[in-house]
Amino acid sequence: GNYYKLMPLKRTGAKRGRKPKEPSQDPDDLLPYYEKNLKRIRELNRQPVYPLSAFCNFYKARRLELKAKDPDMPQKTMHPLIVKDWKQFVDKESYLETARVQFQEYKQLIDIWKQHSQ
Repeated sequence: GNYYKLMPLKRTGAKRGRKPKEPSQDPDDLLPYYEKNLKRIRELNRQPVYPLSAFCNFYKARRLELKAKDPDMPQKTMHPLIVKDWKQFVDKESYLETARVQFQEYKQLIDIWKQHSQ
């Protein structure tokens, strides 16, 4: 009954959210997928990270290009542009092949991790 009358209709005050993420200074971020995860297994004894899809790899690369052109462009504006670019992109095969290779590497890394963790 009265529950909804007590709730404010509009949120007031400052928006809460995450602070913008600073670019990583970790040199491991520049390592290829396989080496990065192999190091993760050996040093931290952690499971390898599932590889990104072809679209996610494209998204990541395209986002960096757009951020370089306009650092103040919000993600909300960037996202539809990147999705449209992917739909119109002709050379998807290179991204699909990268995703396939990384998935094969992931399978190998899982086997290594299972042997290492026993």
